[in-house]
Amino acid sequence: KPFHPPAKGAPYDFMAPRTRGMNAVVNANWIRMLHAVSEGCFMQGDSAYSEQISKLEALAKKSYVKRFLDRGSGLVTERLPALDSSFPPSELPCYAALAAGVASRQDAEKIIRRCTDPEKLMLRIGSPSGSRYVVEGLIRYGHAEMALQYVKTVFGPMIRNGKTLWEAFEGGTRCHAWGSYSLYCVWKSKAGK
Repeated sequence: KPFHPPAKGAPYDFMAPRTRGMNAVVNANWIRMLHAVSEGCFMQGDSAYSEQISKLEALAKKSYVKRFLDRGSGLVTERLPALDSSFPPSELPCYAALAAGVASRQDAEKIIRRCTDPEKLMLRIGSPSGSRYVVEGLIRYGHAEMALQYVKTVFGPMIRNGKTLWEAFEGGTRCHAWGSYSLYCVWKSKAGK
């Protein structure tokens, strides 16, 4: 199923109330960091510390799901009543949760269905930087082909219109190499690494 491009005029502004979900994203990154530390300790031969960090990671994942995952809607949200509720949900915390591996297979499939539904009004990820969560989340849950389709859809206009990576999918400055991480993830997945 093809991805739809980000909505025009809806870039992700980290300071605006409509961009709720930042705590969900920060916590997902913290869980990813715990996983990396655990693996690093294990590779260095410190299996006892690795095991302790793995237990902390498991607790963090359970807490994350309890706090942020709304199983009714199939979306990750912060549910902060102080924020204006007239804004639609956002893809960013949903895909960040998938990239961190916090969702069960069933919950992940529901999140992916909701985020890829072109009829669902959502704040779409509007930059190459945020796209890494989409790609990593899809690949983690076995959707490498969907990740490739996403990359083709959102990075295609940049390639066709200037051969550089932009700050945002709708433009911005035109030379941002850090935006290539999503491309690397897809390549790594396809190469079997």
